[in-house]
Amino acid sequence: EAGRNYTISVSTEAEDPSGNSLAEGFTFSFSTHDDHDPPAILAVEPADRGITDNPLQKVEILFSEPVDPASLYSSFSLHPDTEGRISLSPEGTVFQFAPTEPLRWQTEYTVTISAELSDRNSNLLGSAFESRFTVGTDTTAPFVEHAGNEEHSFLLTPYHEDEPAVIAEGWECSWNISLEFSEKIDPDSLEQAITIEPSWVFDILKADPEEGREFILTGTGRMEYGRIYTLSVHSTVLDVQGNRLSEPVKFSFLTS
Repeated sequence: EAGRNYTISVSTEAEDPSGNSLAEGFTFSFSTHDDHDPPAILAVEPADRGITDNPLQKVEILFSEPVDPASLYSSFSLHPDTEGRISLSPEGTVFQFAPTEPLRWQTEYTVTISAELSDRNSNLLGSAFESRFTVGTDTTAPFVEHAGNEEHSFLLTPYHEDEPAVIAEGWECSWNISLEFSEKIDPDSLEQAITIEPSWVFDILKADPEEGREFILTGTGRMEYGRIYTLSVHSTVLDVQGNRLSEPVKFSFLTS
């Protein structure tokens, strides 16, 4: 019959006249379709070597003709491995992978379609297809621009671990601490990245939720009078695209 795919299979139960079984099974497939052209990939999004700032970027692939869904789903891969949903358009020419978890910042991803992909007439792609894209255009490390009181009327001088402490005098025991960074910061990275000695319990609040650069350390109680406090901002602070703080920094002050 024209327009059909046929498969001939002979199992090992077949025997010759002497009763000897077939050494191994045999399978042969053929088609009576007029279409013998392999499918082709016309476009991919993101484009090869492209860059995206969308951590939930979808992957879309356009084919030259309808493809077999089962062979497509088994031949597609994204590396590093990412959880997501896959779908094929009703006409069978547009494939989409939608991640259900954020892609990693500053990471190159590889989209692969193996050579086993076939169209609906069993014509194979023939050779594997690969395309790469990177998540994150920002590779600049953030840094602390300012530290001081919430009113910005008293600024602290930064110093590093291997430098002598710079102690600012005249800090009011009732003041909260303002930290302003050079760019928008991932607030979840701050909790373990900021320490104060001697211990002062505080909450971290965004001064400007939209801009996301300034944070206020709001104490649950007053600081002790006549004590030297040291605020440490560690390099585990991350900006919103996963870049770490350029270098850890310290600020010291004497309460009065």
